[in-house]
Amino acid sequence: MITPTALQNIGYKMYVIFAIFNMWFAITIWFIYPETAGKTLEDIDIEFAKKYGSEDTLHQLESSASATTSDKEPRGGGRLVVVD
Repeated sequence: MITPTALQNIGYKMYVIFAIFNMWFAITIWFIYPETAGKTLEDIDIEFAKKYGSEDTLHQLESSASATTSDKEPRGGGRLVVVD
């Protein structure tokens, strides 16, 4: 473990080093990682297949996703039912 030795040798500066690493990781995640909020797992799979997958995999995923997007109608036929 490096933390006790570092605290003994450089003191509070160890916390500054940790803070710098945390900021670097936060910036990297903010700008490099793709946004996945509000997407289905199939949409995320297609997004990664576009970047890293083969053409066959992408075609297969897109055809299966188009088949399932047609049944994304909300339950109840999209009608709002108010019950008192």
